[in-house]
Amino acid sequence: MKSAPKEWVLAMPRWVEVLIELGQACFDRKHPCFTHWWIGLDRAIVKFDNKAIDVRKEVMVKDDDWTDFGMKDASEPFSLTYLDTNTAQLFYSNYDPVDGCYDIEVSISTHVRGWRIWVSDEIGDDRDLDTQNGLSSKTRLCTKWLHIHVKPDGRGHISHY
Repeated sequence: MKSAPKEWVLAMPRWVEVLIELGQACFDRKHPCFTHWWIGLDRAIVKFDNKAIDVRKEVMVKDDDWTDFGMKDASEPFSLTYLDTNTAQLFYSNYDPVDGCYDIEVSISTHVRGWRIWVSDEIGDDRDLDTQNGLSSKTRLCTKWLHIHVKPDGRGHISHY
């Protein structure tokens, strides 16, 4: 795996404060939290639609495994672009604090071979969104924890950009 440029990697604040904030956010059953099952958040570029947001202060990561994370403000739309794939992306938007629902989209470019992104909620073993059979997929989910999978899909040579 290639290393992320330093300006892309999140500089984490003090661990204790982050764990307390993440714990509080993820304790609220309507505040979405996320977990990775292959590539972690350290292998992604995080961007907010609101350019004034400081990524280092908004993103809360559980530990140095970079798998479990949440955002301080669940109403702020953001995207993740995964470095190893260059174009596998996840888009989060339209959070509703009343029901805890939000829109999720996953996408991948046609020129990236061998990679795939899918997400699943806490209900069942199905894949709620998946790029296996298409370049993008979007839905509205009402789940506390969203499971993110960015993996080689076993079809062809893996492209690294």
